[in-house]
Amino acid sequence: MDRPRRSTRQPAQPTPTILSRPSKSTAPTVSKPIAERPTSEEQLERLLRNPKSDLTTMDISRIFNAQTWAGFSEQDQNELKALFPPVAFREHTPSLGDDHPAYIVSGESNSDDFSARTLDPAIFTDAHFLSAARTLQDHIFSGWKTKVQEEKELKYLEGIRNGSLHAPWKDDEWVQWNAGGAAEANSHKWNNRAGEAADIKLADLAKDGVLLENDILAYKRNFSQLGLTIEKDILIRSIDPKTHTLDVLLQPGTQKLLPPGLIRRIGPEEPDRATRAATISSPTSLETAILDTDARVSKERRPNGNAWKCLTVWRFTGNIEEMSDLGFQDERGGRVNHGTLFYLRGCHFHEK
Repeated sequence: MDRPRRSTRQPAQPTPTILSRPSKSTAPTVSKPIAERPTSEEQLERLLRNPKSDLTTMDISRIFNAQTWAGFSEQDQNELKALFPPVAFREHTPSLGDDHPAYIVSGESNSDDFSARTLDPAIFTDAHFLSAARTLQDHIFSGWKTKVQEEKELKYLEGIRNGSLHAPWKDDEWVQWNAGGAAEANSHKWNNRAGEAADIKLADLAKDGVLLENDILAYKRNFSQLGLTIEKDILIRSIDPKTHTLDVLLQPGTQKLLPPGLIRRIGPEEPDRATRAATISSPTSLETAILDTDARVSKERRPNGNAWKCLTVWRFTGNIEEMSDLGFQDERGGRVNHGTLFYLRGCHFHEK
């Protein structure tokens, strides 16, 4: 019996299903927004503020040079001349400082009209000018010209003006970081002297002539938790010859300055009804009277700080006739700053 033969024919393969891709022509298209071209002001802003500005990597003398200057119109040149120092002009005549014995008043004009002045092109190759230009590049590269840094600087300067950035005294800070050995000995010595000077009272300063009648005590304290700075001038009207307490005058409410007629040197006027009077025996009692009069800081919000450091003495100086002839007058009647009560007390202690 014959055996069945095995077929060598390949079996039929199933036809695979091919999924066709959508053609590019049928795919939905999303149009990309076209970036707007920056304005000339925005381009200038980037050049002068952005740390990645092209100005930071180029030779600055390629921009600041005599050829570039010659390309400006006469009107533009006159506006830019105001940015140059007097020595940059050919009309400038070198002279001595006004504190020199051989000083002669110069006839050089200080007018703001720069059309009559001629800029010396050599200024663009001067070492001082190039150094200033490269410093500008460094500042841009370091981020000092960015708006964020500018805001920080404004906040810092404002903090210095209003006293919110108060820092410890240098002597105290030095002792803190250099404690031990000689520094510790000096620390004890300094503390002992400060403690002894603290025994001097306000009446002692009045008795020994450190405080005089017609002196002005200028008060200033910053209340950082309230974002408030209180200032007020106090006039020492008289000093009691027995108790050496101070009879003082100050303005009501938040008024800082005293009336000009009340504080002038010759022929002062009598205080009006609005002016407040008080008798004080210590800086603390004076500060309390000031804050009660100002009425912006409640008693529970008042600090226990040293009132001696918040009061500055302003006093007349010089010859009365001479000062009167000169018409010297300001918001404190021509008085000059003699220092804080804290400073004057320390000086008085060491002089005794």
